[in-house]
Amino acid sequence: MKKTIAFLLLFTPTILMADMMQMMQQMQQLESCMTKVNQNTLDKLAKKGNKLHQETKDLCKAGKNSLAQKKLVGFAKEMNANPEFKKMRICVNKINLPMITKSLDDKFKIDTSQNICDSLTK
Repeated sequence: MKKTIAFLLLFTPTILMADMMQMMQQMQQLESCMTKVNQNTLDKLAKKGNKLHQETKDLCKAGKNSLAQKKLVGFAKEMNANPEFKKMRICVNKINLPMITKSLDDKFKIDTSQNICDSLTK
């Protein structure tokens, strides 16, 4: 038993270092890949998404659930058609980092089984 504990204590730092090195390498790969993505375009999409989030909340408060849903689905289609967003998805999906638990799908999906206003009011 003592030998097992000593073995684990001896090699745990080595294992952790190897994991850290792998994670750093993957982060470098992500960074390198992301240099090919137009960050200005992604920033504009993020701003538009933030604006849409507030607009959606306002529409939901006003009882315009269908319009809120329609705008959200339209934005998802715009995101899916955007070549820079596609490039970003490819970059993220190339790496396997524990902190990124779910890779981005081929499409930005909106769950249309319920209206967005239902999830915003929860």
